[in-house]
Amino acid sequence: DRNLKALTCFTREDKPDQVQWLVANGFRQTMREPASQLNVSNFDSARFDDMCEWVADSGIQILSLAELQNRDPDWLQNTYDLCMEVEADVPSTNPFTPLPMEEFEKGLDGPNFLPDGWFIAVDGTDADSIGPYAGITSLGASQADAEKLYTWLTGVRRQYRRRGIALAMKVHAIRYAQQRRIKFIDTDNEENNSMYQINLKLGFEPLPAWLEYEKKMVNE
Repeated sequence: DRNLKALTCFTREDKPDQVQWLVANGFRQTMREPASQLNVSNFDSARFDDMCEWVADSGIQILSLAELQNRDPDWLQNTYDLCMEVEADVPSTNPFTPLPMEEFEKGLDGPNFLPDGWFIAVDGTDADSIGPYAGITSLGASQADAEKLYTWLTGVRRQYRRRGIALAMKVHAIRYAQQRRIKFIDTDNEENNSMYQINLKLGFEPLPAWLEYEKKMVNE
């Protein structure tokens, strides 16, 4: 009675009863998102020192959002613009709709927000100025498990891609987790997303994938 076009839901591929029920009731799979987990204590960041140094030598500095809040008076708008541009390229079965700024700000007030766990790549930063924001990786806390963090978003603006920036940002984030004595970082990615391969290169171990299903409510 709401004139809906479709119902969308998620389940995991290791839940065969749920998958069978969805298929039997007219749902079809629309996306697969492998989950993965990093055992932080096993991570050897020295393996990636050369890549991180190469990124730094190219003029990219990686700063935490906490640092940018103190150095960049326009940090909020710049972070919002970066996140929306990156989010627009995250694989999805639905057209991208930018989050209103007020909703974005609300997320920064949540209990899982870690400003020192958000790492932003900045182009051409010096002591007196902050250059353009090039990319971001953000970690969020878990209220259920204090020894686990979740990757919320990782991405690089198109003009800065293929330069190792995403990997360098994630190395910074993992080092941050090690300093906090975090045991695990969990994340998930659409299976054809290049970010999934970066995570595997860093040592993330695959977990059962999330499956997105959709049921059409009207004939198109």
